[in-house]
Amino acid sequence: DISMVLSTKEHHGIMESISTKCSTRYSLLPTVESIPPKIDAQEPLSSVVTSSVSSLMAEIDTLKKIKGDDPALILYTSGTTGKPKGVVHTHEGILSQVQILTEAWGYQSEDQFLHCLPLHHVHGLFNALFAPLYSGSVVEFLPKFSVRGVWQRWRESYPNDGSKNDEAITVFTGVPTVYTRLLQGYDSMNPDQQSACSYAAKQLRLMMCGSSALPSPLMKRWQEVTGHRLLERYGMTEFVMALSNPLHGARKEGTVGKPLPRVEGQDHYG
Repeated sequence: DISMVLSTKEHHGIMESISTKCSTRYSLLPTVESIPPKIDAQEPLSSVVTSSVSSLMAEIDTLKKIKGDDPALILYTSGTTGKPKGVVHTHEGILSQVQILTEAWGYQSEDQFLHCLPLHHVHGLFNALFAPLYSGSVVEFLPKFSVRGVWQRWRESYPNDGSKNDEAITVFTGVPTVYTRLLQGYDSMNPDQQSACSYAAKQLRLMMCGSSALPSPLMKRWQEVTGHRLLERYGMTEFVMALSNPLHGARKEGTVGKPLPRVEGQDHYG
């Protein structure tokens, strides 16, 4: 029961066709270049984003048309078998989740995320988009995951001369396969490239991993190369994130940590 289809210019043809077949409204999203620039060029982009989000939230609040328990989002999951089933998330549930993640992982307006995950999973949607935007962070998308692209973006952020780019990446999150491929790319580099990539990766504030179990050898090798002991956590489409290793403190391999702040659980047997 789709009521409206939104599309960017590059997918205009196929999405307009889908909209017609579904008898829905269709809207073409503006390109980034068509969005008016911020007034003060000296003002950090993160401040502009935070201000814009605050203004939008205030406007929504005054309308009083959206209630906390109103449906806001449907994500689909099939588990390991069966057809995909829709999981409904409410406005209040989404707000609570992003607040929890922001608190637990120290997201802040100074952060800049490099995003290369799919947006139909809670990992890419909540951990790497909703929560960062809530905290005023910048989220930079890679059009498609690329081993070379990720390493290059990190090297651009932190050149091997001790300097730091104004739009340096500070947080990265991925699945075990992503880190495996990044290591494969690293191993194929010459020593000078490896040195530059290793240095750059060590400058990031936080690196996380999830969506499937992180093998111990992979965790150890990644730490040897980048200095980062990946922060593992656990969640599901039905409730997003519930458990996490600590931001500060020992991160144990083979575990997904303890309940996040304000998360409660109950065992059921039978």
